Amino acid sequence: MTRDDLTDFTRRLSMLSADGVERVYETTYKDCRYDGPNVPPATAIQQLAQPGGSYVDFAEMLLRNRER
Repeated sequence: MTRDDLTDFTRRLSMLSADGVERVYETTYKDCRYDGPNVPPATAIQQLAQPGGSYVDFAEMLLRNRER
């Protein structure tokens, strides 16, 4: 994935509900599992571990909003 792809991925995550982000995270997490001879796709790993951590940023935002 390019930086632009990751930026777009982050933007799309920001538009989802908390449940939507959780579903995307679970899918990406499952895609990153090493399953015998199958190597996880680089795209899934990049989405899960990207700089800026979209999932972490989103979770922090949700927590801040709940504290209000």
